[in-house]
Amino acid sequence: MGLAWFVRKAQMPAPPWLPWITDKPTTGAETFARVVFGLFGLASLFAAAGSVLASYFNVALMTDLLVNPFMIVGSAIKIGVLGLCALFAAYDPRRFSQHVQMIIALVAGHAGSLIAIAIVALSGYAPFGDYSLVVGGATVGLGVIMFGAWLLDVVIIVAFLYFNRRINLALLDHIGFLNPTQFRALEAIAETLVAGKMHERVPPHEIVLRTDSYMRSFRSNRLGLAKLAMMGLQLSPLAWLSPPITYMHPAARARFVDLRFKREIVDTSALYRFFDGVMRAINRVLLRFTGRSGSELDAALSFTGMLEAMMRFNMQLTYLGYYNNPAVWPKREDGSGIGYTPFSQREKTFEVKPIRAHPPLTVMTPTILDQEGIDVIDDATW
Repeated sequence: MGLAWFVRKAQMPAPPWLPWITDKPTTGAETFARVVFGLFGLASLFAAAGSVLASYFNVALMTDLLVNPFMIVGSAIKIGVLGLCALFAAYDPRRFSQHVQMIIALVAGHAGSLIAIAIVALSGYAPFGDYSLVVGGATVGLGVIMFGAWLLDVVIIVAFLYFNRRINLALLDHIGFLNPTQFRALEAIAETLVAGKMHERVPPHEIVLRTDSYMRSFRSNRLGLAKLAMMGLQLSPLAWLSPPITYMHPAARARFVDLRFKREIVDTSALYRFFDGVMRAINRVLLRFTGRSGSELDAALSFTGMLEAMMRFNMQLTYLGYYNNPAVWPKREDGSGIGYTPFSQREKTFEVKPIRAHPPLTVMTPTILDQEGIDVIDDATW
């Protein structure tokens, strides 16, 4: 009771930054996901509780299925925890798919169960005894039961990934060049790379929306390199046993980028020198295999060069969306702003002959709505 009182009285600190969530009304994908996750959560909690309570009921099949060593020792705990996670996702799919990656946690939990079942199957079921289940007069062995559990995990993983994608596509329907995963990756990268005074900053999602709006106007196969560099930076922390960029605390993300993509490249740490040597050996083999001259070895891509190129791509994508935003152009009295004035607004020392017979109209086009991430328009004058 005392702990609960202190927790209630404690003021949670405001998060330094959270991914953007649209203000659009609840989508059909979210409504359907709430039903699915709610039913799954309740069924999971019922199954977990059944491993303890089923023995008190005179139902043979329920008792045989739920009251057994496999269920009580391992599955009940796993199912109960994942059931609670599913109920959180059902309560608020938008929050628990964007701010808290609860749906991905559900996928990861079932993936762990899938791997554990596979390991047990490969090592054999003999140490666990000869357990069987009678269903409709047929005896089902332990191997079939475990295969059924493994297959159920596969179905759940595929279904939850599908629902997570549907929710993301419904909420991030402004984008056309990036997919939802790439959008969140560049959003987190922009939050780290653009660090100035309060008035010099724009929300990271606005940067990414403008970058996406600009990039989707091009048709080139080389644009895939930009996406590859983005996802490379997103997943690079896994090499150091850290979570991907989008799962990092902003301070930890900034430290990671500064250390791995700046200081260790400038000072060339021992680890980077080792990987440079590995890349050089691979390049030597590739040059010999393709019949090219060994003199090209020094011009081949190195490990540190690959990291620099990856970061350069992400910086260009970020600054493209940042400097394209008119909100950062004016130079303010407090010194913020970049001090850029478009040519059409600069003072002219020569005669200017206007072409328009009437002043231009201010029109809110669909492109502008996408760039600003606007889903709900409250002012009818727009």
